[in-house]
Amino acid sequence: MNRYSKSLKNFDPLSPRDAWVFSNRPYAWAAALTRETRLEVFFAFVTIIISSIMGIIPSYFTSKLVDEVFVAGDLSNFWWYVSVIFLVPVIRGIIMFIKRLLYEYISQHAIMRARDAFYQHLQKLDQDYYSKTPTGRIMARLTGDLEMVRHFLAWSGFSTIETAMIFVTALVYLFFIEWRLALITSAVAPILLITSVALLNKIKPAWRNIRQQFEKLNSVVQQNINGNRTTRAFVRHDYEVDRFQVENLRFSELNKDAADIRARYIPLIDGLSSLMYVALILFGGMLVIEGNMTVGNLVLFNNSLWMLIFPMRMLGYLIDDLQHYASSANKIIELFTTKTKIASPAEAELTEDPQKTDEKLVKASLESPVYSKILEESELDVDKEIKTIQNPEAKLEEKVVSRSLLSEDSEALKKINQNIVKRGYVPDKPFPLESYTTKAMLKNSKTKIDDLVTSYVEDNHIPRIRLKGEVQFDHVSYDYTSYGQKVPALHGINFTALPGQTIGIIGETGSGKTTLIELISRLADPSEGRILIDGRDLRTYPLEAVRRSIHVVTQDVFLFSDTVESNIAFSDPLMSTEEVYEAARLAVAHDFILKMDEGYDTIIGEEGVGLSGGQRQRISLARALAGDPDILILDDTTSAVDMNTDAAIRKNLKEAMSDKTVFMIAQRISSIRNADQIFVMENGRIVERGTHEQLLDLDGIYKEIYDTQIGDSKDALGVIIDKHEVEKELETRGANNG
Repeated sequence: MNRYSKSLKNFDPLSPRDAWVFSNRPYAWAAALTRETRLEVFFAFVTIIISSIMGIIPSYFTSKLVDEVFVAGDLSNFWWYVSVIFLVPVIRGIIMFIKRLLYEYISQHAIMRARDAFYQHLQKLDQDYYSKTPTGRIMARLTGDLEMVRHFLAWSGFSTIETAMIFVTALVYLFFIEWRLALITSAVAPILLITSVALLNKIKPAWRNIRQQFEKLNSVVQQNINGNRTTRAFVRHDYEVDRFQVENLRFSELNKDAADIRARYIPLIDGLSSLMYVALILFGGMLVIEGNMTVGNLVLFNNSLWMLIFPMRMLGYLIDDLQHYASSANKIIELFTTKTKIASPAEAELTEDPQKTDEKLVKASLESPVYSKILEESELDVDKEIKTIQNPEAKLEEKVVSRSLLSEDSEALKKINQNIVKRGYVPDKPFPLESYTTKAMLKNSKTKIDDLVTSYVEDNHIPRIRLKGEVQFDHVSYDYTSYGQKVPALHGINFTALPGQTIGIIGETGSGKTTLIELISRLADPSEGRILIDGRDLRTYPLEAVRRSIHVVTQDVFLFSDTVESNIAFSDPLMSTEEVYEAARLAVAHDFILKMDEGYDTIIGEEGVGLSGGQRQRISLARALAGDPDILILDDTTSAVDMNTDAAIRKNLKEAMSDKTVFMIAQRISSIRNADQIFVMENGRIVERGTHEQLLDLDGIYKEIYDTQIGDSKDALGVIIDKHEVEKELETRGANNG
């Protein structure tokens, strides 16, 4: 016996830490999913037992009616027998209705928890997982596979238990009625068992292949939807249609194969089950003729035999469903067992002195712009709040912010309420449009505003570490895995960026620029060496806390299908409107946002559809700036904006981020020429470093890029202009337009 069998109740089926215990044990996993509804499960089993027993009662009284009334002619109990025969099925129907409600409640509760845990786990997985796993495969897990789990808990699982109970009850009862006839009719059972095992062995791999092909089909659809512009631009829609048809045909063929297996075995199981009726008619009739069995008992045996045959007929369908479920459940469990490599240390501390850290964090939180107005209007004792937070006995809502902060009389609270309602979750259909109001939202969500505000405060109060901004790479190398082989991306990187410095990074595509900044934000960890932030190994910091202080504006901009304001305030829904506007001004986005139909309330299409590339980049930059990072990383952030706007953004950043550390990847030298240090990267190495003037004097790769971009320019009349004058003029124009 597995050494964990006796203690499975101690393992959480939805915990990535415990999920491995349930690997290849889908039925134990399903049972563990229903722990929180064990009372409902108990009553469901009670209804199964009662309904199974009640299924026999009408047959029993029917036999009495035949023997005593129709054969013997005694009418004294006629109405009693008729009443029971009529009422018992009605009562059994009510019990079965309750049973179905319990099934559905159990399944919906379990699948809701599973879906939440699944999604939370996805949020914590490393970037490496997403780079190797097709989106279609993930969506197949989240939709089709989870739906199969729900179907199992709502029907297949309980039906299997119910069918087995009906079978056992009927078999015992048939032996009680007439053991000789029961022995003869049940002789076909071993053949049914052999046939069912054969079906099980055939259908199991069939369902596994179907699930894998469904993932491929999902991936094709997802890629085509995301790349529909490219498809139309290159007139490749016919190719994409053919590609989909190939995968769809394969999916159809696999389903046909599974259907063929079912078509060969399930009718055979049905036919073997029907042979019992032949045995009943032949041997039962002989027993009645010989006087060893009454007509009523023959009727009773006939009616009860259905309860034995029904489970046998259901066996094929249940095996098919159970294997479908097992295939889906194993894939979900497999994903839960996927571990994240990038995680906080087990006992990470924010500073050397936890008590001082708590005090610093609480004061920083309570004195932040979000709460400053509340503090002005309330008589809050900050020291008392700190003691409350340090008190381990304190309630959860008191650990972050006292409810005294959220008094109903506070004007600041009203503003926070408005921001939460505006930026927070609002129920979608079937609620009508008018439900998008505070009053209707409260009615639909059954949540009070003060609880909603407190929840937001708690959820968004991830302790933040205020960094000085010193970044040191100490012999850092990084390898990524491709087709099982390690491919070097960075080699022996060494540098130190001091607080307040701007670091420019330039190099050809594939030189390792993006990999380098991913290591700073800890989207990946070095294969060799270490990264120090303020003299401390980055891996020793709490992951979420340090990421709140290091913001990245990626090369591939992603915007949510939400309002412009919600996208900018994504890092903190409690952010004031003024802070949102200021971040947009710094990113030179405020003016064009105001020109949009509904300004900051304009809904952005999925992934920023409807906005130009430059507009998307500026909103993404505003989102990063709104979080007030200590270290800002810009990965070719202004590649899609014109030179004037680029210069204006750089001017704003220089003023707003003067005391922050900024890493800026760019393809245009004009974007990084004023940086304190410039790194030129090639083949995963820093081959040149220095200021703009120093690198020009080296007459190396940087000088070549400079000459290519600036070069000798001609004006409209064809007059040669000195390249240094062109560069100076471009800078001047950008500054004036800023």
